[in-house]
Amino acid sequence: MKKITNFEEEFLPLPLRIDKHIKGYVDFYYGHEKIRQIVDNESITSPNKLLIDCKALIKQLGAQGYDKNRERYLKKMLTEMRTSIELLNGVEMSIKDQFLKLYDVALQPANQN
Repeated sequence: MKKITNFEEEFLPLPLRIDKHIKGYVDFYYGHEKIRQIVDNESITSPNKLLIDCKALIKQLGAQGYDKNRERYLKKMLTEMRTSIELLNGVEMSIKDQFLKLYDVALQPANQN
């Protein structure tokens, strides 16, 4: 198995830690089993700490040297995770903003014709 980078080492546990707050958040995990075991055995990470960690990953993303498609994909994943964490922290946002940030879907009024 490929050696993981520091960025990946910080990125991979984040959704597993969110899953401790939102059961079913991670529906399937096929990553490094060691990371899964570490998260399973640690205390629940506070939503505030999760948000700090997520914001740090967003800042680091551009320096990782990923190709544009991979970077765009990871940015969308981090945006979704950040939004989930913000909602855990009680941040209020419109349903329109939630759909855009969580699902990358811009809600539009239905055409009733």
